[in-house]
Amino acid sequence: MLYTATIKEVDEGRILVQDMNPVETEDIPGFDEVVLLMNEAIPLTNKTTGEDIQIEDLKEGDNLEVVLIENAPTTMSLPPQLPGMSIVQVELVE
Repeated sequence: MLYTATIKEVDEGRILVQDMNPVETEDIPGFDEVVLLMNEAIPLTNKTTGEDIQIEDLKEGDNLEVVLIENAPTTMSLPPQLPGMSIVQVELVE
């Protein structure tokens, strides 16, 4: 599932995003805020150039496209968290 989101905060392997909404369907709920728990196995790229980037290259206000597995599990915490096993790819959209 493809989602768009805006970065609210980046902190050591965690990306707090807001307004994470599905692109292809409105039947799937989005998230007001959710934490992406990143790891080195998750591709993090610049969508325009296709180059790999580091989490440290991201900043507040950047827009992302996030691909999740179908029925991605989230924690019951506030804000909810998406574990790395749920995240297929993250792209910076410039």
